[in-house]
Amino acid sequence: MTRRLLLPICALALVAMVTSFVACSGDDTQLHNPLGTSSNLELYFPITANSSQTYEVTSADSTVSTVVRSIGDATMLNNQQAFFWISQTDTMTPDTSWLVRTWNEIRHIENEHAAPERLLTLPLTVGTTWDRFADSVFLSGAVGASSLLAGTSQMTVDAIEHRSLNDGTEFQNCVRISNAGAYGYNYCWFAPHVGLVRWVFGSQDDGETGQQVGELQ
Repeated sequence: MTRRLLLPICALALVAMVTSFVACSGDDTQLHNPLGTSSNLELYFPITANSSQTYEVTSADSTVSTVVRSIGDATMLNNQQAFFWISQTDTMTPDTSWLVRTWNEIRHIENEHAAPERLLTLPLTVGTTWDRFADSVFLSGAVGASSLLAGTSQMTVDAIEHRSLNDGTEFQNCVRISNAGAYGYNYCWFAPHVGLVRWVFGSQDDGETGQQVGELQ
């Protein structure tokens, strides 16, 4: 009789141990895998006041220029925190706009007449799609600035991949987003803890070359 009672009890204990192990393993995997978690936005698009990134931009005619994108101080915009975003090239005066981070989006606010442009939207997993311009909130107080992205409104996360730059710098687990453009497809790569590291506009070969190529320096 005792043996008959012990067998079911031991079986239940074994099931509980296996269930606990699987649950812990799943949590551990998620903690070490940034993809698909709520930390994606800060991970792939860090917004730090008084920081800047420099890009080398090559056009189809082989003209090379430099673009510096700087994040300024935080301010309040329509009752939410926003950061000034300044873009400056070799030949143009600085353009100023805003960056806004919500719980699930990074938004670029171009000027007082522009709807927010969704740069990234959770979840950052392959197959996710979103509209860059999905609403028409009109804001005031901005100076005109160029949009970061180009082409059609529908964006797609089409790969999580390794990316090498022309100077030999390599990045792992880059989120690659794409959309259709006037001369082909447009691609942007966002690397963990860095942000935008490369873009190609007007590509006919899966983002290797295009009408314009920008890379982090």
